Amino acid sequence: MKRGRLYAVYKVSGESADIFVKRLFAEGIAVKDCKTKEDGVVFTADFADSKKIFAISRNMCYNVRRVRYRGGLAFLRYALENVGLFVGFALFFALVFAFDGIVTDIEYVGDGEKLSDGIEAVLKAEGIKAGGFFTADPQKLAEKIFLSSDGFSFVSVKKSGRRLYVEAYGKTVAAQPLDTKKDRLISEVDGKVTKVTVMSGLALVSAGDKVKRGETLVAGEYEKDGKAYRTYVIAEIEIAAEYVFDYECPAINDLYEARAVETAVSSVGEKDIISTSAESFSDGEKNFYRVTVTCSVTVS
Repeated sequence: MKRGRLYAVYKVSGESADIFVKRLFAEGIAVKDCKTKEDGVVFTADFADSKKIFAISRNMCYNVRRVRYRGGLAFLRYALENVGLFVGFALFFALVFAFDGIVTDIEYVGDGEKLSDGIEAVLKAEGIKAGGFFTADPQKLAEKIFLSSDGFSFVSVKKSGRRLYVEAYGKTVAAQPLDTKKDRLISEVDGKVTKVTVMSGLALVSAGDKVKRGETLVAGEYEKDGKAYRTYVIAEIEIAAEYVFDYECPAINDLYEARAVETAVSSVGEKDIISTSAESFSDGEKNFYRVTVTCSVTVS
């Protein structure tokens, strides 16, 4: 390194430290800014003389140390000596940045719990989950959730620490006016009653009763003080109804049984299916599967 571009400030500790400085002068080492302190002497010398200075200190048994640098290359020297510290800081901030992007928990606010199915479908599509990294734009994510369904009236997404908050509210559905003209509730199917809910009217059936299509389930009346009065009906009756289908098939085996059941389920449409069963039989010439599909039907 060329002289005059980097200087070091040294401190010599101990008694008679000035003798050490005089020795440096004798050895042809340029010393400047020499200051005597209570516990030693502080002086400045060219960094190029460092090895020579420390060699003399070892021979004379003086404790000499560099306390700082001066000159145009001082910062570079500090950087070289503290490269491990700089790397540590860089790694620390990199880890902070990385772990700050992790979402450890997703919390729903407002109607979020009730609307969680729709929200989670969008989060899954975006690759967002608890324990994973979150790199999405919260505002754009909120827009995607809002546009994913007509059921949202408001959605916002906010990340605080390692927790993701999804605030969502559903649209308010206008209440339907009461039908005060219905004076009875009639069964639409044959089956067994599984649940009876009556808010107005008189229930004529109970859970477990078998009913026929066209049978009155709830009458538009109520009793008070031994007298019967007319009223409108507000009620829901759930009935387990059986639908039976016969399917001709080339042979009796698991494959054709599964096809028969699948066809029967498709035939009942979008009903709440409780169970299915299949029995095989033959008329002597042809093979058949009789499939019974039990569905829950709500009459209201």
